[in-house]
Amino acid sequence: MRAITFTKAGDPVEVLEVSEVAISAPKRGEVRIWVSRSVIQPADFLFVRGVYRLKPCFPQVAGFDGVGTVEALGEGMDENLLGQRVAFRAPGAWAEFVIAPLSRIYRVPDDISDEVACQFALNPFTAWGLLREASLPPGSRLLLTAGRSNVARLTARLAERRGIRARLIARCAGGYAVVDQHGTGNARPSTGIAEALALVGEDKSFDAIFDPVGGPGTLALMDVAAAGAVLITYGALGDGPFEMKASAIVYKNLIWRGFGYDRFMSSLDENSVARAGEELWDVLRADPDLVPIRGAYALEQVRDAISASTASGARGKVLLCIG
Repeated sequence: MRAITFTKAGDPVEVLEVSEVAISAPKRGEVRIWVSRSVIQPADFLFVRGVYRLKPCFPQVAGFDGVGTVEALGEGMDENLLGQRVAFRAPGAWAEFVIAPLSRIYRVPDDISDEVACQFALNPFTAWGLLREASLPPGSRLLLTAGRSNVARLTARLAERRGIRARLIARCAGGYAVVDQHGTGNARPSTGIAEALALVGEDKSFDAIFDPVGGPGTLALMDVAAAGAVLITYGALGDGPFEMKASAIVYKNLIWRGFGYDRFMSSLDENSVARAGEELWDVLRADPDLVPIRGAYALEQVRDAISASTASGARGKVLLCIG
């Protein structure tokens, strides 16, 4: 089969190449999927560089997320899965076929496009999981950083359904700006988060803050947290060291915790995953623009796809069209 592989960690543009790879047989608890679409995520580049929490095993097929059709089953699997269109998350997604565990596949409703479905397994479940972990009651105030990201916008939409008031803040012209759920700024850029909120008349006191950046900016987020608030860091886009006094947490009784997708998903029982899936498909069905597409490329155009994915200023994900 054709696949995008790498034999050493490094810059994706330099180490990725299209190769012929043997098709593996699924084991017990696994299915083999004929891949239709895969999506390029920031985690894919971390994986290729060798700095993601999952480490490559060379030669390694790149990619994690996609959609396709189940075409082979491991021992003891339900035969009704054959021919099912499923979203999945598993290493090796940038290939014509991928092996995925049963726990990381999700049946796709007939009225959901491949372009939406290939993004289902990661960002929507991350948004849902963040809200579950925070356990916010209706009327709570939530601040989302990286406000133009799919996760932030998905989380805001889910929060709205729960009666939670979400505000999104994004980097803009070297500073910050408050943006709406479409990623549009409604205030001039500010040097700090508190100043950006003040410009639009927002109360600078939030019951929860979700942040995929980390690093020194964490201190500014603590400044706008209410007493007893929870700050959840779910990424390391700005993973630099910084100094912090214990009083920053103690005096406000703050809870600061990390969120990792894999560990969280492994903690869920089958019924919880099913309930989450129903809600998330419903949200995406009503507003597929929550997971917009920037462009689509063939496997052989992987370098062009990487360039498009890392270009600044454009919304949406870049897809690899495989099957």
